[in-house]
Amino acid sequence: MKPDFQAMSQAELRSYIIAHPNDVEAFETLADRAYANPNPQWYQPQDIGRFTELLEHDRANKATESSR
Repeated sequence: MKPDFQAMSQAELRSYIIAHPNDVEAFETLADRAYANPNPQWYQPQDIGRFTELLEHDRANKATESSR
């Protein structure tokens, strides 16, 4: 029996896909969530030098969102 992908958190779904790379349904669920994100962030290879700054910014944004 397959897990309920809709009930999984983003992190749980990613972990599941890593463990089950051939599960198309799980991948499509994750892709649907990514496409539904109204503000995706895309980074370029040259942004690697700003990794720490970007990571701190992302953590701050998530902390703000979770406190709402």
